[in-house]
Amino acid sequence: MEILMAERANLVFHNIVIDGTAIKRLIKRLIVHFGIAYTSHILDQVKTLGFIMLLLHPFHYGLMTF
Repeated sequence: MEILMAERANLVFHNIVIDGTAIKRLIKRLIVHFGIAYTSHILDQVKTLGFIMLLLHPFHYGLMTF
């Protein structure tokens, strides 16, 4: 499925820092809304996206300190 640039402009992005309690609430809401199986899939996709971003921009995430 191709996403056009006009469609991408309508996406909302929130860049906020959340703590463990907020993550637990988010996961609980995902489980209630989507169920355990699909929530697991969503969280795996978020994890994969984080690894990809880390590999693409290692200096931004402080890998130079290792």
